Amino acid sequence: MTDKGTKRYLKTALCVLGVLVIASAILTGIYWKDIKLSWLIHKVEKGSWNESKWAAEELGKMGEDAAPAIPVLVNNMGGHITTDSSRSIACSLALVNIGEPAKKYLKDYIDGGGPNTLNAVNTLVMMGGDGVTFIIEKIHDNRLEVRKKIVDALFWMHGDILRKAKPDLIEIAMHEEDPGIRRSAIGAIGEIGPDDDVIEALCIALDDEYLRGGAIAALKRFGADAEPALEKLRDIAEKDTSVAGTDAQWAIKAIEKAIEENRVGVTESE
Repeated sequence: MTDKGTKRYLKTALCVLGVLVIASAILTGIYWKDIKLSWLIHKVEKGSWNESKWAAEELGKMGEDAAPAIPVLVNNMGGHITTDSSRSIACSLALVNIGEPAKKYLKDYIDGGGPNTLNAVNTLVMMGGDGVTFIIEKIHDNRLEVRKKIVDALFWMHGDILRKAKPDLIEIAMHEEDPGIRRSAIGAIGEIGPDDDVIEALCIALDDEYLRGGAIAALKRFGADAEPALEKLRDIAEKDTSVAGTDAQWAIKAIEKAIEENRVGVTESE
C-alpha cells in the first residue's frame, strides 16, 4: 500500500471511528435518559412521600421528554392540591411543564370522571388556554357524575376561572336537577365576589332550602354590598327555625355593621 493509500485508509478509519464514538455517545445518552425516566417514574409511584415529591419535580424539569410519566403523575395527585399537599402540587406542576401531551391526557381523564378529577381540573386551569374553555363546557356535560366533579372542583377555586364560568355556574345553580351540584355551584358563585349578577343569584338562592346556607354565608362575607338581600334575610331570620334562621341573623348584623361603618366613613371624609 502506498503512503497515499495508507493516509486515505487511516483518514477513513478515523472518520468511521469518530462516527461510532458519536453514535455510541448518543445511544448511551438516550439509554441513560430512559433509565432515569423509568427510575423517576418508579420513585413517584413507589417511593416515600418526599421521594415521590422530589421525583415529580425532576420529571417536570424534563418537559415533554417526561410524557411517559403522565399517567403516574395524574394517579399520584391524590390529596388536596388547594391546601398543603406538596406532592400533589409537585405532580401538578410537572404536568404543566410537560405541556400539550399532559393537557390532552387530562382532558380525557376529566371526561372519564377519574378519581383525581379535582386536581386534574386545577392543573388544566394552570395550563390556561383551551383547557379553561374545556372545563367550562364540561359544567354542562350530560352525565351527572361528570358535572358533579367539575362543579365540585370549581367550588375550591378562585380568580379568573370563576369569573369566566359565572354565567354557567349561575345557570347550574338555578336549574340543575341535583341539589348537591346546585350547592357547590352556589359556593363557587360566592367566591367570585359581590357584583350585581352574583348578588341577584344569591338572593334567588335564599328561596331554595338546599342553597340557603351557602347563599347566607356568601352574603355575610360581602358586607355592605349585600344590602339588596337584607329584606329576604330578615324574613328568613324571622320565619326559619333551622340553623339557617340563626345564620341569617348573624348575616344581617354583619351587613348592617358594614353599612354603618361605610356611612360613618363617608361622613368623616366630608
